[in-house]
Amino acid sequence: MAITTGLFNGVLSYTLFSFLSVYISKYVGFSLSQGIFYNLFGLISFMTMCPVFGAFSDQITPLNSLKLAGRMCIIIPAISFFLFQMNSGLPIIMGQLLLGTLVASFVGPSHYFLQTLFPTSTRYTGASVGFTIGMAITGGSTPLILTFLLNKFNHLMVPAIYLSVWGVIWLIVLNILHPSIKLSYKTSSTFEKAA
Repeated sequence: MAITTGLFNGVLSYTLFSFLSVYISKYVGFSLSQGIFYNLFGLISFMTMCPVFGAFSDQITPLNSLKLAGRMCIIIPAISFFLFQMNSGLPIIMGQLLLGTLVASFVGPSHYFLQTLFPTSTRYTGASVGFTIGMAITGGSTPLILTFLLNKFNHLMVPAIYLSVWGVIWLIVLNILHPSIKLSYKTSSTFEKAA
């Protein structure tokens, strides 16, 4: 489960961090400096919303929060990449804000979720090794795969489809493995009582 978490994180994060500025400049038609500028809005949205979704996961549990992120990943990429194709500043900014929020919806609670997958004796090893393997596989390959698919199919919505497919994969894995995952959640109120 930790590897799958890393896989999905790599797809989302590297699409936002590495691929979007290239997509906007190479495929939408802006300069690279404009692509990087617009990408800043996605990164700001990501940084702002990570703690929001982390706090939200305390209320509904990280597992439910990550299911929500999977559902959002089926819908939001299509909206964002449609906005990018409008070839105008404001729609691109809105698309970046949406994608940044999507990535934050997963990243915010995912590290807390990883901690709940392992007993304390193996927690850091299990979480770090599994997560890192997943991130290494999809983090480095996602921009390359998206570029290859765009060149092969010559359709600007290919990245949205790719992200949505990963959202479906994530939800399937969660639903299959959920009964076998033994989670130990502690909300902030539990921590306060323990202190």
